[in-house]
Amino acid sequence: MKLLNRQPVPPGARLVHHLPTPLLEDGEGPANDGLRDVTREYLLPPSVNVDAFVRAHLRSGESVNETGTASSPKANPTHDIGVKLRCVSRHVTYCSIVYQTTLANDGQQELRLDLQVEWLPNVTAVMPTKGVVSVTGYGDDSLPRGSSDPFTVALSHSQAVALRIDISKLKDAGGGTCKEDATLLKISVTSSTTKKVVWHASADVCPGILSIASNSEDLQLDDHSCVLWQLVRSFFPAGRADATKGAIGFCGE
Repeated sequence: MKLLNRQPVPPGARLVHHLPTPLLEDGEGPANDGLRDVTREYLLPPSVNVDAFVRAHLRSGESVNETGTASSPKANPTHDIGVKLRCVSRHVTYCSIVYQTTLANDGQQELRLDLQVEWLPNVTAVMPTKGVVSVTGYGDDSLPRGSSDPFTVALSHSQAVALRIDISKLKDAGGGTCKEDATLLKISVTSSTTKKVVWHASADVCPGILSIASNSEDLQLDDHSCVLWQLVRSFFPAGRADATKGAIGFCGE
């Protein structure tokens, strides 16, 4: 509720308990049990341009992530604009607010705010650093064709420890799929005695998940971490694994 209290509303907006023309929940949040939705409803003058107001009041780290218009034969069109918020918490994997507007029959403009937050329990991945830790990056990550031009490097112990720390800070991804995907990074930890892979992880382009598989855990983590990708970038020499190094451009924080 405190987060909703901090969201800007246009001048002249009047909080109400019920709108003359009820607006239904809208937004592109993930469909799972961790999604929380809090709603407020307002009436405001029809002259207020809500879209322009929202865009003019974006704060640092926020961005418009959806817009749309819907219509039906017996109702006025509805317009929505969604904003991705910067919610810094290991529990939060998705955080946005949707402003939805329409004109009521009496000429007033209706505004519905839906704050959507995906809250998940904390998870901590533990990458082993004993044995041989290797990372594979790719020179190309074309979505239609998949990844190509792989390049593998073995990490020093200090590099492996740094990677272990950054992975331990990633959040639960909460799932997600894309129609097209490509691999950005593979991490493999091999036993120095048995030569068997004891821990493996793979990061993709979309939706941006680090999938981990080992004898003790199977996790899917949100890998939109600028710190992680900056570290990964340092592992590869110039001219190699350029697609993987370019992932720094898609990080979220």
